Amino acid sequence: MSGAQTTAPVPADLLELVDTLLVNVRHGADSRVVLYAWRKAGGDDASFQQAVAALLSAGLVALVDRPDRPLRLTRAGFEALREQLEQEEAEATDEESDESEWQRPVSSSRPMDERIAVLIEILSVLRPPVDHPVSATSLRRLWLMEGMRAGDLRDALDALAQRGTVRLDRHDQGTDILLTPQGAAELPGAT
Repeated sequence: MSGAQTTAPVPADLLELVDTLLVNVRHGADSRVVLYAWRKAGGDDASFQQAVAALLSAGLVALVDRPDRPLRLTRAGFEALREQLEQEEAEATDEESDESEWQRPVSSSRPMDERIAVLIEILSVLRPPVDHPVSATSLRRLWLMEGMRAGDLRDALDALAQRGTVRLDRHDQGTDILLTPQGAAELPGAT
């Protein structure tokens, strides 16, 4: 999102997030990854649902009928982004925009306890229901958004699986990560 985020995000911010997080034009952006970025920007689930509904009703995004419920920009959505970009360029000042405000720089390999802490933070922000699959691809994108090395994710996942926080479900289409009841109780803010 452009500029420093000081208030809760709004639908225009969601449109920008979808654009930023697109896997590709046809597949759209994984709604879990977009929701994660929304929460990191200070938004809550209710405002996310309202923003999605507003963009859907305006015809700026469409939901793809797949289990990960990706959000895909429509032609009107791309046009709105182009117009928004042109307006921002017209209003631009000498300040340099920070297009990666919510993305940390990639770090070198970190100690295991730090990797586990980052993975727990991701899960606590994402808050997947117990035994609800999160694809390894989506989790990897979130991991990279946190500035972590891709190669360190597997070790952190294996450590959480060994202690019973998550369960790994490997299948033909890839790997899913499922939060266990024990894992849900471990997350910050669990009741």
